[in-house]
Amino acid sequence: MCGHDHSDGQSGEGDDGEGDGEQGGVQMALGCGGANSLIINSTDGKPVATVAGEGGTDEAWYNPTANQYYFARSTAGVLGVENAGPPPTPASTNNTPTGVGSHSVAADLNLNSPKNKSQVYVPIRGNAGQTTTTKTCSSKGGNDTNGCIAVFDAP
Repeated sequence: MCGHDHSDGQSGEGDDGEGDGEQGGVQMALGCGGANSLIINSTDGKPVATVAGEGGTDEAWYNPTANQYYFARSTAGVLGVENAGPPPTPASTNNTPTGVGSHSVAADLNLNSPKNKSQVYVPIRGNAGQTTTTKTCSSKGGNDTNGCIAVFDAP
């Protein structure tokens, strides 16, 4: 669905791309082609914020524990991060390198890392047969040929 994931907003888990907004409804992150992604009010469809530079999103995810949106951008090979606000603003860790082709993202809502923060997961595809390679897996002791799951602490 190219960066447009929508949950029912009723449970803490499975909040794909949707966050609670204090601006008159529930917010939803949308992304696909173009230069930017968009956060809208899912009640009335009105734009809440344009997320500059986060175009090309393959999947968007909302983490209510960190109150952040994550944008998996496979062509750019980065994980975009936007504070949900209100108002939505870029996070200090925006555009974290992942790897070309890394088009999925998910967040664990529990505070379970050594730093007592929620964690964000991005599958990194293997380099075998690829023209563009990444060193994301080997930089942490993994295998770039086979790929890995990158684990980040939510800021």
